[in-house]
Amino acid sequence: MDRLEILYLNKTAIKDLPSSIEDLKGLSSFTLWNCRKLRSVPSNIFSRMKDLRILDMGGIAIEQLPPSIVQLCNLSKLYLNDIQKSSLRTPKPLMPSCVRKRTLAPTYLQLELLSCLNTLSHLDLRNCNFSEESFPKDIGCLSCLERLDLRENKISSIPASLIQLKNLKRLDLVRCTSLRTLTSLPPSICYVNAHDCKSLERYWINPPSASSPNNREFKFTECHKLVMFQMDNMPNMLSQSQLQGLYHIILPGSEIPQWFRYKSEGEGSTSVLSLSVVVDHHHPSCYNNVKGIAICFALEFFGLYSLIQFDLKINGYGVSRWLENPESYCDGRWNGNHLFLMNVTEYYDGFSNDYQPFQNLVKWICDDAFHIEISAKLVDGESQEMKVKKMGIHLVMEEQDEG
Repeated sequence: MDRLEILYLNKTAIKDLPSSIEDLKGLSSFTLWNCRKLRSVPSNIFSRMKDLRILDMGGIAIEQLPPSIVQLCNLSKLYLNDIQKSSLRTPKPLMPSCVRKRTLAPTYLQLELLSCLNTLSHLDLRNCNFSEESFPKDIGCLSCLERLDLRENKISSIPASLIQLKNLKRLDLVRCTSLRTLTSLPPSICYVNAHDCKSLERYWINPPSASSPNNREFKFTECHKLVMFQMDNMPNMLSQSQLQGLYHIILPGSEIPQWFRYKSEGEGSTSVLSLSVVVDHHHPSCYNNVKGIAICFALEFFGLYSLIQFDLKINGYGVSRWLENPESYCDGRWNGNHLFLMNVTEYYDGFSNDYQPFQNLVKWICDDAFHIEISAKLVDGESQEMKVKKMGIHLVMEEQDEG
């Protein structure tokens, strides 16, 4: 079957793979996920699979990776999550015996072999028992890597080599409970999910480069140790250089930063809160310098998922409406006070069917008034899963970039 493109063996009770499987040279996707009785694979299994792009070996019980994996010259997505957890014996290095080094940890050896796969764009190493010492120093060799999943590992900081990943866009760190600092991220990063990193105390996200995306998102839900450092971090996070490429950040906390000029506070328990302000510039020409609007919402959650709707209007014109679903970036309930900070620099133009700079809208709809309305509410208005406590608005002015 040399034309077979997809082989799906997930959750089967298979114990061995026949050597003839290497003749499936037409495979583009090969999944063995959760084959917990599979203890070994033929050493030359991948030697003829030049078109293989997706390989899922997560949750299987092998003790070493076949050396032919380095011949996968077109591999794009590789899943190795939960391998050590599922091993039936004491974990051994996932490497051929000829290249094992007793002084190195198994997880380091595993990726030392994979560093040859410079076509990888997605690497899943979730729950592989990584520590600070065992994490590979040469991960920066994966020059095409765009997504890295390190959830539920034991690392205490991000290895400096990650900054060499010039194309890395997404980093998942959910439940890395030993993680204390988050630095050394490449400017290309546009999404970081650090949900439930209970030890996280400090973070720093580099200003975007000229080629960085304008929709960067960062999730720090349930990272309650950040609260004591929050007021030091937030002015840096929303400085002009940081604000340029920031769309959305979520942090623990309950207070709108002091530098937000316009604020509103809810009374008691409410699932809806609105803020309406009239900007009191002395001359309408000042509106031309408004580059965007930073918005901050202080929300309290009670352990259940809440679908939240946010609305932004200027002079009655609907600029932006979006939904936030906490379930999409955390696998479990979360509680307490969190701040949602957003930066609106674009709007959807129905005439061109494309996103346009916020300044174009301001010049079009603003004459002698600049009336901003924002609101946050639960889609299910009767639910008590969330309380909208406070919100604030901060105008981002063009002249601040030049200062």
